[in-house]
Amino acid sequence: MRFIIEGNGGFTAVHGRRIQMQQGDVILTPTWNYHDHGKDGSGPMIWLDGLDLPNFRHFPVHFVQHFNESRYPAEDVDSDGSPLVFPWKTMKALLDEAPGDWAVKRYLRSGQREVSRVLGGCAERLHGGCASAPRRETTSAVYHVISGSGHSVVGEETLEWTKGDTFCVPSWYRYQHYAAAGETVYLYRFDDRPMIEALGFYRSEETDVESLVSDCHPLPDLNSPKSRFPTTPRLCQRSLPQEVIATPYNIPQAGRMESRPREESPRPPPAVKRRRVALACDSCRLRKSRCDSTRPQCSSCIELGFECVYRPPATATNIIVQKDYLQSLESRVHQLEDSLSTVKDDLNRLSSRVSQGGGSDTISSELDQHARQITPLRDLAGTEDSVDAMGTITLADEEDSGFFGPSSNVAFTRHLCRAIGSCATLNGAPTGLLADTPAYDGGFVSASRPPSPPGPIDSLRFDQRGKDIFKLPPPSETLSLIKQYFTNTGLLFPYIHPPTFLQTYEEMVRDNFKRVRRTWLGLLNIILAMVTITASPYDAPANTRVTDSDVFYQRSLGLCRDEILRGTTLEVVQYLLLMGQYLQGTQKSVQAWTVHGLAVKAALQLGLHSKDASRAFSRLDKETRLRTWFGCVLLDRTLSMTFGRPAAIPNSYVKLDLPAGVILVDASTVVDDQTSSLSLSLYNATITLYSQIAKAIDLLYGQNVGCDPPASVSEIIAHVFSLEQDLFSWERSLPDPLRLINLDQMQDLRNTITSDFDFVALRFRIILTLRYSNFRVLLHRPVLVRFIDSCGRLQSDPQQLQLLQQLGLNSIQISMDSTMQIIDLIHDIVHRTHYQHKLLGAWWFSLYYTFNAALVILGILIVCREGGMAAQFVGAVADKIRMYPFRAALALSKLDSGNRMVIRCRVYLERLISTSGLYSIEELSSGISSGSSLEFPFPPPADLDISPLGVEFGEFMLDGNLFASINPPAA
Repeated sequence: MRFIIEGNGGFTAVHGRRIQMQQGDVILTPTWNYHDHGKDGSGPMIWLDGLDLPNFRHFPVHFVQHFNESRYPAEDVDSDGSPLVFPWKTMKALLDEAPGDWAVKRYLRSGQREVSRVLGGCAERLHGGCASAPRRETTSAVYHVISGSGHSVVGEETLEWTKGDTFCVPSWYRYQHYAAAGETVYLYRFDDRPMIEALGFYRSEETDVESLVSDCHPLPDLNSPKSRFPTTPRLCQRSLPQEVIATPYNIPQAGRMESRPREESPRPPPAVKRRRVALACDSCRLRKSRCDSTRPQCSSCIELGFECVYRPPATATNIIVQKDYLQSLESRVHQLEDSLSTVKDDLNRLSSRVSQGGGSDTISSELDQHARQITPLRDLAGTEDSVDAMGTITLADEEDSGFFGPSSNVAFTRHLCRAIGSCATLNGAPTGLLADTPAYDGGFVSASRPPSPPGPIDSLRFDQRGKDIFKLPPPSETLSLIKQYFTNTGLLFPYIHPPTFLQTYEEMVRDNFKRVRRTWLGLLNIILAMVTITASPYDAPANTRVTDSDVFYQRSLGLCRDEILRGTTLEVVQYLLLMGQYLQGTQKSVQAWTVHGLAVKAALQLGLHSKDASRAFSRLDKETRLRTWFGCVLLDRTLSMTFGRPAAIPNSYVKLDLPAGVILVDASTVVDDQTSSLSLSLYNATITLYSQIAKAIDLLYGQNVGCDPPASVSEIIAHVFSLEQDLFSWERSLPDPLRLINLDQMQDLRNTITSDFDFVALRFRIILTLRYSNFRVLLHRPVLVRFIDSCGRLQSDPQQLQLLQQLGLNSIQISMDSTMQIIDLIHDIVHRTHYQHKLLGAWWFSLYYTFNAALVILGILIVCREGGMAAQFVGAVADKIRMYPFRAALALSKLDSGNRMVIRCRVYLERLISTSGLYSIEELSSGISSGSSLEFPFPPPADLDISPLGVEFGEFMLDGNLFASINPPAA
């Protein structure tokens, strides 16, 4: 039996008759008939096949015989007149005509015959808010929901279902269907009733037992003396065959019926022979007690409270191995493999140390230290992938490549390197950096190196494989971390509903972690990872936060490794979205790009971008879907900007209205309504700001595609002016609690904080100001790039250069003001107390803003030195911003002590300052009285690598080409 679930245009050919498939139809493919399938047109065909393979294999008579050609010759037939087709329109009409709230119609051929000797089927109709009659029968059935929603109670389990769901009802389980209010439910069912009836095994709970009594012998008259002592053997009367436990349908044991003589009979009744069972449980076998072999627990074990385990004897020839027993064996094998792997690694490490000449005392000492040692600068989130768009690279022994378009820091640092190399060449200084080296053209980075030697990070990777992915911290600690998320990251990106999430967690704890979804558990673990890695450096050192957060990350990955490839629920989209945000703060930011791609595809698959697709959901679900969609849009704009790659979500896809917050403001279990409302205002302000970032990337950076010819100066200035007008309108639309803030205002407000809301409001203003200032730097950077590219060139276009000097000075001024504001705010906050350090967002955003601002200031200073601007402008600008690269380096040194990514960026910045030729030796030593000389007050570790093979292909990638030919300054 084939039920057509979805699609049109397909066909089933049955022994020369081609039948068109229509949604809801039932098509038969009888035994011994050649049949195949085909599809005309586009779109999928989905159907549900009803088979009885266990029965056929049991005999066994199941096999497949292929036709000797690719297709059996067939011609179209009229579906309405074919005995092989039961059109849904006909069946639905019969159901609708039937009286009552519940109607059942079986699929029958002419003469009221079942469709086959083995399988049969029916359709059911249930009015909204009504229930079917309770049933219990010896057939096994499979149901499919054609339309509507509701639930079924099968045995003691409640199954929620909606359109498209499929569920089963095992034999002799009592079941009843309930339709949701307001919608009519249609169900399709196929079962094995024809075969069960033919074998004489069919019985329903309503069946009169007397009707099942065999008529082979007449019933005795118990009042007759002749019947008291039968002289001939008689068949035992039974309502069902007794030995049915081993059947593939798992029909429960039937009750035994027998005739009893009167009490005055001089002879006792014959002893009832014990029914033999296929397998007794271990407990009954040990006690040599009678076992009724009921699964999952026999009656004796239930009464005595014993654990009921069925373990087949070693001599059994038809062993049925239970799934839990196989799982326990697999678990033990995995533990043995892990133990052997650990021993092998330790032996290899010990052997290598012995071969290097170390004595036994030294080896023993090193092993003791290894047991206690925690690597102080462990790479983030476990392992490094391959390269990192501020710009460093770590590659395997094969080539790894990545494209970084015009908006990335990789592209901008190449302009700086070109200018430094060109100026050094013109001044006669030896350098390996040529002004027009082809390696600097485009945005493609490629590098290769031998594989890295195994280090501490390898052991970390092994540790995570050995951990239980279902393990969680104690409930009180987990609940505290969840609330920290909703008062930090959850306020900045409010796409997870706090009350719903907390309610699910409380139910999970109350039910002792039973029936919890893997995707929800994965989402919980990635939330815990996010809380851990974004914690203040005063709460825990960087290496501890990285290690602890990676434990949660690895668990979430183990839980959802398969589900993320399907991406069929909103929970999975939220999981992927939050994982993408988490990976931005790790040495796996190349994976952030990949994971974000999965999140976008899953969001589009669920129709989060569509207003029509959300109409079927409740108001709460609509709002959650909307916020999750805009979360995908924000992450897409961020990664497009930092990686310099085309957006995965074009602006033309973003047509939904902004979140309204009518439903989600009630988060009283975590924060008050006032804070929730302000959080939504920040979210909406960020959405509108980042839509302008996407517009700027389209107009000024050629959509990061890397195909358009360079725009003229006049075109760039015109686009910048137009976008500045839009940005001005955005700033004026901000509510008063989110107005942009400068350093003086922040210092004044910081001293007047009297409540948690005041602190949150100030934090939101600072974060929004940093986002705004960073966008202005990005907006005006193309003008600065034109100035930088003109430095050191003998054949610059004088007309374009003159136009640039006339129109571009205002852009340079705006870039300078924005970068100074970023550095001033972050520098001031990181030098304050632990509490005020929390005014910033996630540390990797502060790192990106500071590092990017410092690069732009160095670019402005290079242009000032080379005379690319008007003379009256140069002196004032250079004096004002000359100290800011040092100020940025000092801010990075205080941002997150011990964080490898922060250290790499700081050291790169300091060496770039040293090799730029902008500062004298005295200035480098004194840091221009800024308190940050280049004597490395926080020395980088010996194993720190900022070469082109130092970090993975990510948003903090550092272009190491500058140091490939220019030696770093001597200490």
